[in-house]
Amino acid sequence: MKAVAAFVMRSRYQAALVGAITAILALLIPPLLIISIAAVILPTLRLGHREGVLVAVIATGAASLLLLPAFGFGSLLEAGQLLAFYWLPGWLLGVVLRWSVSLAFTMISAATLGIVVILGFFLLLEDPVQWGLTLLRQMVVPLMQSTQLVENQAALEEFLALVSPFMPGFVVSGFVTILLGGLLLGRWWQALLYRPGGFRSEFHELRLGKLPALLSVAVVVLGVIFNALPLANLVPTLLVLYTVQSFALVHGLVGRARLSQGWLIGFYVLMLFAPQFMLLVALLALMDPWVDFRHRVGRTPPGGRGDGSS
Repeated sequence: MKAVAAFVMRSRYQAALVGAITAILALLIPPLLIISIAAVILPTLRLGHREGVLVAVIATGAASLLLLPAFGFGSLLEAGQLLAFYWLPGWLLGVVLRWSVSLAFTMISAATLGIVVILGFFLLLEDPVQWGLTLLRQMVVPLMQSTQLVENQAALEEFLALVSPFMPGFVVSGFVTILLGGLLLGRWWQALLYRPGGFRSEFHELRLGKLPALLSVAVVVLGVIFNALPLANLVPTLLVLYTVQSFALVHGLVGRARLSQGWLIGFYVLMLFAPQFMLLVALLALMDPWVDFRHRVGRTPPGGRGDGSS
């Protein structure tokens, strides 16, 4: 990864090339969008907002040319969507992080952006539920039919009706997840190149604060009490935010207790195969501003690994 970061920082054209190629490959492997966004964020963090936006614009042109054989004149539209949905929001997060020097504040800004977009769905769309149902029909039904999973049409319709009201929240939380992944990767790259070990200490001590935790709890409680669909759609984005906070909490606890990396591996395996465990660790992250689990374990051990990992 350090070699990729060094390649990105050699010139704005190389950064744009990495961003464009990984964005196109993300059509087959979606997580590669994280690398694409990080390729815009890293120059922004190191060289400023002007350099970052130049990288994003050049990446748009490069992506358009690379997509031309497949999409023809529509390649410019496809590249423009990458710019609008990923590179410009990623660039904005890089600007916020460079200005604030606060990973927590920037993560909250990303979640806030997602919340604004979700509320925009309910303010601007005449029927967000119908929009979600249409999107589900386009995505889920062909997949289930191609894999011959559709045995009971009535059960499928019931599933679609149950999930469709929450599709704005699910879709936006996916975007926020990718943006946060790009933000963290870009910050890690910056530490690898210019401050080895810096990301490790920053991530281990990441705290979102009491006010965001209180507001998140208020959203959940008010959504349940008033059965408010817009508030319910905010929950997936908040869950993403506090899941990342829980990662920082677990990494910090393992680091302070000087435990082996096997604990982290076990944690991620459990998260992968028991998704309900995510709710528990997110709840612990919500409690952390008051309980301060890491402080109870003790001080961060001196030294540490100088590679910016874990």
